[in-house]
Amino acid sequence: MNVWARSLHFQPYTFDKTVEGVTFRFHVATPTGDAWYGRQTGQSSLEMGFVRDQLLRRGDTILEIGGHHGKDTVLLSKWVGVEGRVITFEPMPDNVEVISQNVSLNQLGNVEVVPIALGDSVGTANMRRKSNSAVKAQGRGGTVVTMSTVDNYCEEHGLTPDLLKVDVEGFELSVLAGAQKTLAESRPSLQIELHCDILGRYDATPEEIWNVIDRDEYHVWIQRTDQHVPVPYDGAEPLIGRVHLFMKPRETNDSCD
Repeated sequence: MNVWARSLHFQPYTFDKTVEGVTFRFHVATPTGDAWYGRQTGQSSLEMGFVRDQLLRRGDTILEIGGHHGKDTVLLSKWVGVEGRVITFEPMPDNVEVISQNVSLNQLGNVEVVPIALGDSVGTANMRRKSNSAVKAQGRGGTVVTMSTVDNYCEEHGLTPDLLKVDVEGFELSVLAGAQKTLAESRPSLQIELHCDILGRYDATPEEIWNVIDRDEYHVWIQRTDQHVPVPYDGAEPLIGRVHLFMKPRETNDSCD
């Protein structure tokens, strides 16, 4: 049994879940997972619906950086189809166990779960011991995990990703800093959950995202809350709270907004 569930006397459960019209078996293993995914059998997701409609094509290769329980992993797998591929990076062993169980429950042959963290360097990282874990800013204590970079992993495995999905609890800019070659050469679309209020743990600010991403190279949308639809973003309004950014590479003949 998952260590967090054990310690809090939580009883894991499995149920049929439907999100954006996709029905699948889903295993929930922690109180955090229960709070986030619940027992709701039918849900909409404005975030994932936008990804499906605007950023994905059948047959795409997706790097999902931060997987937690694997809800989005299942959706992405279904949407890219058997011709596509979803590579989910999740460094925490207990989360890897849950994602792997959900992959198995749904017989997702196009998903690979990679048990490492991604950042801006190759080596190791210390993770906070939580269900929704993150790299420890000071690098001491917690769980030691292997860390690589998007660029290093793609080069080693001959990957040309079509989409990078990044949700790493404030470590987003480090992940993107380690993806500069991939962004320049593969030009993938991007889905980034930017945790503006906790970037400071890593001595970063929300505006620094444009130091690792050239906004003029993308069509950009922002989703301010989970209840709002994504809208075009011109960079004028400040980035605050937890926001989703969606980016689609411009074609060479596109003009800037």
